Amino acid sequence: MSKKNDGNGKHTHHAGCGCTPTFFMQMMEQAAQELSRREFLKGASLVGGALAMGALGGLADASENSVSGNEADVIYFGGPILTMVDEKDRPEALAVKNGKILAWPMYKGVDDALFQKTATSRHLHKRLKLGGVKLTVDGSIQGYTAYLSQPYYKRAKNILPHGDKCNGEMVEETLVTGEKSASDETAVAKSSAADVGYPSMTQEQVDGWVKRCDEHNVPLQVHTNGDAATDMLLQAVEHSRGKKPRPDLRTTIIHAQMMRDDQLDLAAKHGMTPSFFPIHVYFWGDRHRDLFLGPKRAARLNPSRSALDRGLKITLHHDAPIAGIEMLSVADAAVNRITTSGKLLGAQERITPFEALRAITADAAWQNFEEKRKGTLEAGKLADMVILSENPLTADPKKIKEIKVLETIKEGRSVYKADMPPAA
Repeated sequence: MSKKNDGNGKHTHHAGCGCTPTFFMQMMEQAAQELSRREFLKGASLVGGALAMGALGGLADASENSVSGNEADVIYFGGPILTMVDEKDRPEALAVKNGKILAWPMYKGVDDALFQKTATSRHLHKRLKLGGVKLTVDGSIQGYTAYLSQPYYKRAKNILPHGDKCNGEMVEETLVTGEKSASDETAVAKSSAADVGYPSMTQEQVDGWVKRCDEHNVPLQVHTNGDAATDMLLQAVEHSRGKKPRPDLRTTIIHAQMMRDDQLDLAAKHGMTPSFFPIHVYFWGDRHRDLFLGPKRAARLNPSRSALDRGLKITLHHDAPIAGIEMLSVADAAVNRITTSGKLLGAQERITPFEALRAITADAAWQNFEEKRKGTLEAGKLADMVILSENPLTADPKKIKEIKVLETIKEGRSVYKADMPPAA
């Protein structure tokens, strides 16, 4: 296992939803000008986490991906894919050393040239590795923009679906606050009579991208929160692959929060792999139960147990800044499924501490075709690990998130200790 935001500037990068909140971008620019190197890197860890999927592993399990030093190129978040620019053009504090970036370019930014490169050159190039193509089929449950097969449980008074505005690099809105009225014509146009949210892609677009990527052996990571959005993906997979599953592509369903049993069965048939968002149970579980989904659907939110019982490999992520970047908190949420009010939500979907840890280490590496180099401690693999204050396999499961990281070891070298004094 490896630690992301450990106070020493180490963090991983994953081209998650292809969006960067404006205030994070502003913070990076200001920090680069005003803060000391160590202070900046601590802030950059938070920003990196906001764009990443895994601290101990998550979607990227990129335990070797780090920020410090000045080797290779500089990371700059400037588009739908992480853009590598020459070091002289960006602050020294953004330089990369011993870092490897696993990027999944958003389909909207993938032209023919980039697609060809993704199809033929997914090996490391100056520490950048193209994983495949990212699709985003719907929005968020809490924004009423996830695409559901059945209506939302309750509609906030005078509130209609308001788009997440996540089409470029900047996120303007990701949730419904109750501050907007129903006068937005765009929202009105997108609000269906059934009140089920809406897709952000057409079925034809999803079909086309799945077929194109399958034909060129390009892996896909596909964002679906609502079950109707997952239906669209599975329909495209069935249309493209039929009776010839492609488990070799390890097609990843990102979030997969409302997957039904029939969808899990179909995903298992095709060798697909969900990456669940269990921290939503903690942060949003009460509102999902009482407002967005109702008790029955909310109890199945992020159905990790059901997926594992079908033989699916799963991973867990945090999707910062929607939630914090601590992966032990993510594991805790999957194990305990306790909401912020202290209520148990969906006891039948709890998993064991071992299963949670495997989902953010070994299976996370596998999901991203990195299992030969990381994910487990074996001879010949990277010596990336953390030393924890307690053993999460024997500690009280209800206190997993309270476990502290005492030391981070990167490729056999200690890079962080809890008592390490801050650098000037």
